[in-house]
Amino acid sequence: MIDERILETARSSPDIILESRLSAYMLHRNGIPAFKIYLDASPEIRFARIGVREDESLEEAIRKTEERAESEARRYMMYYGIDIGDKSVYDLIVDTGDKTPEQVVEAIIDGMEVFRCS
Repeated sequence: MIDERILETARSSPDIILESRLSAYMLHRNGIPAFKIYLDASPEIRFARIGVREDESLEEAIRKTEERAESEARRYMMYYGIDIGDKSVYDLIVDTGDKTPEQVVEAIIDGMEVFRCS
């Protein structure tokens, strides 16, 4: 039901921002035009950020994050036939590792301008 709601929302509201792990794949599969962005960072940076956010040691953050990633990859492949490691559905991938939030926003705005012109 959630998946169908995301598709319905995207079809009826072209100027909306959707955030979900699967929305880019679902929009791509259903031919719904959208500017699809993936925010990325190296594993080391992600582990450190998660550890701070969850108040965990780096080792605990690594263990939990790797377990969650493996579980998600299996589930998305089993239920949707989606390889979440395949980033080809995205129009823009922003490496947030060495950027401030303001720089990430700037990269997204710049990417949107290129997307609109193409």
